[in-house]
Amino acid sequence: MAAREYSRRLGSIDDGQFRSALERLGLGEFVRAGPVAGGLFGQNVFVTSTTGEYVLRGTPHYDWQLPAERFFARLLHERTQAPVPWPYLLDPGDDIFGWSYAVMPRIPGLQLSDRAAAERLTRDERFGIARSMGENLALSWPRPGHYDLATDTIVPLEESWTEWVAAEARRSLWRSLDATPTGRRMPTQAG
Repeated sequence: MAAREYSRRLGSIDDGQFRSALERLGLGEFVRAGPVAGGLFGQNVFVTSTTGEYVLRGTPHYDWQLPAERFFARLLHERTQAPVPWPYLLDPGDDIFGWSYAVMPRIPGLQLSDRAAAERLTRDERFGIARSMGENLALSWPRPGHYDLATDTIVPLEESWTEWVAAEARRSLWRSLDATPTGRRMPTQAG
């Protein structure tokens, strides 16, 4: 079959590429692929093989994106009862698609990014979803930290949590100001 564009970000992908990825990860033979409606960045495509339904995620924004997602999916899998995309299989190579990718099981249920599906939920159902997410996502770590690609774990922050949040807010502000049409930073109150 000819290549098909599943999203602008992923670009054109042909069935042979899906076959190669599934074979490499030991996930059976390729049956079909389909676009994912919604989502933030167009990084996902649904893939069905002879062993099940999966989500292929590609074109990572940063070298640490997919490894960090795998790390947190593993933590959620090990420490909660929440349905999570596990196993999160990662291929760091770029020889199949031109970028690294991950493949994970497709979790059944509603896609809450689908406005029509979300609007069908009652107020109590929405609160129930929020409550469950809060209970299941309440992971703890001995100290505040951030994901580190080199060690594939959370490394402690060098400053307090409050100082880190303030510094991140300032960095984000300066990045956004640098992206203004004129490329000029706005003056601070201090001058």
